[in-house]
Formats: sequence, structure tokens, C-alpha cells
Amino acid sequence: MKLSVVIPARNEPYLHQTVKDISLKVGDETEVLWMEDPGIGQRATTNILVEKSTGEYVMKVDAHCMFDEGFDRKMLADIDEKTILSPRLLALDAEAWKPRLDCPPSSQYVFDTNLVMQYDRGRENLDPIVETMCLQGSAWMVSRRNYIQWGLGDENMPSWGGQGPELGIKAFLNGGVCKTTNKTWYAHLFRQSDADFPYDRGERPGQKANEELLRRYKNKSIAPLIERFNYPADWTKEIVDNLRVV
Repeated sequence: MKLSVVIPARNEPYLHQTVKDISLKVGDETEVLWMEDPGIGQRATTNILVEKSTGEYVMKVDAHCMFDEGFDRKMLADIDEKTILSPRLLALDAEAWKPRLDCPPSSQYVFDTNLVMQYDRGRENLDPIVETMCLQGSAWMVSRRNYIQWGLGDENMPSWGGQGPELGIKAFLNGGVCKTTNKTWYAHLFRQSDADFPYDRGERPGQKANEELLRRYKNKSIAPLIERFNYPADWTKEIVDNLRVV
């Protein structure tokens, strides 16, 4: 199976380091594509890259990530047509270009009643492959076919934010699942303030995307997903029972 790694970027200081790192870690059958966002948004930029890609599977990656050696082969060995798969997540010390040792790794994610992603530390385990309610959103692999059919690059969504819960919900509504693999890892640069971002995200970043997720998906259609993960975060049976019917 051929993989296309796609990297949308906008004024990213670590873009070329990310591209170099990935290029050195993957096999000959994996192609690496990147593009500077001209102002059309992350989803639209990713869609252009996916359209140019030739892989049976695509992997969207943020432009400030370091990866494990051979992560592409390790992930392709465990992915299938029903899965969106992410490596185990570490934090990146970008200046030293190495994983940080002071931050716990993550492989389990849920969304709360506001459809905002939360780290689910209580479910963390070292099983080789684990199912998760949603993903963090900075590095994930899916079949090219499902990327398109499941609308994972929906440009009717605001250009930035909310992608982690969106992946979990769209996978579920299309008969799929989100999983993480502990067989490989990546390290992602976590920014601490708006000043750390290389572009202006506007006031209350991610709010518009979150509002659109709530409008579309906070209803009975996601009740079985919430129940499958035993009412995580601030969900309760009463809240789920009172979700609006669509």
C-alpha cells in the first residue's frame, strides 16, 4: 500500500524541519507533499494536497512534528478501510528537535458536551492498538477514499479548529472508528499562547468551528458513540437522553 503524507502550512517556522524529518523516516513507497496556505484555510489546503496525492492512504500532519523511524510502515500494517489511525502522541521540544520528557504521552481522547476534545488520561494503556472516541487532530491516517467520502476536508467548516472531535464523529456516523497505535509515535509542538502561532487566528480561535460542530452534531445521532465510551468527560445519561432528535 502506498501512503501520501500531506502537510498544510502557513508561515510555519518548522515546516522544512518537519518535511526533512518525515522524509528520512519513511520508506520508498511513501510520498511527502506540502503546501504553504495562500489564505484559503487549513482544510482547503489539505484538500489540494490530497487531490495531488497518489497514495491509497493519506496522512494529514501538522507542520511542526517529529516522527518515529518507520512510522509509515508500522501504521499501514494495522490500518483498514474502517479506521482513522493516529500514532501515540508526545510533546516536541522544537529547538532541540526531540520529544519532551516532562509531558505524558497520549493515546486516548474524548469530546465533552461542548464537543471540545479532552485528553482521557484515565483510559491510557499500552495495548498495541486502542480505540478512542476521537483524535487530537495533528497527525492521522485514513484511506484516500474515506477522506473524500466521509468529508474529512469539508470546506463548509470554518478553516481552523475542531478537527479532533470532527474526526471521531464522522468516523462513527460512517460506520468507522478512530484508533491510536502504541507501536509508533510522533512528537507535536504544543503552542502556549496566540503569540506562539505564526499567523493570526482571530478572536476566540476555533469558536466558529466549534459552533458549527454543535449545530450539526450535538443530537441523538452521536448518542451511541457517547454510550460506547461510558459517558466520558462531563456527559451523563440524562444529558444524552435529552439530546435533540434529528
